[in-house]
Amino acid sequence: MREIKFRAWNKIVKEEMRYNILNIGNFDKKYWEITEFTGLKDKNGKEIYEGDIVKAFYENEEEYGLVFWNKEIAGFDVEGKKWKSVENLYCSWKYYEVIGNKFENQELLK
Repeated sequence: MREIKFRAWNKIVKEEMRYNILNIGNFDKKYWEITEFTGLKDKNGKEIYEGDIVKAFYENEEEYGLVFWNKEIAGFDVEGKKWKSVENLYCSWKYYEVIGNKFENQELLK
């Protein structure tokens, strides 16, 4: 069973906080965006959260993708420009490297 943890991004002060299921409390969505831990770690041992930007290689080219919750498969996926589709996070997570997140590093997704 995976550990249930969350990351909360404060939209006003632009900083991150981490919580477990016991202390997440009530967050006003106007000020906070909550993202969930996937239960996986990247190739360097860093925890992968929903909203993280990961780097991988696709057809011998460096590619960046966004980790997101896919309701259709009830699991986490990664979507990138070059992939043109969704890459299942659970199949390839050992090859990814977390290099940022959608809050602080939007430029990586352009």
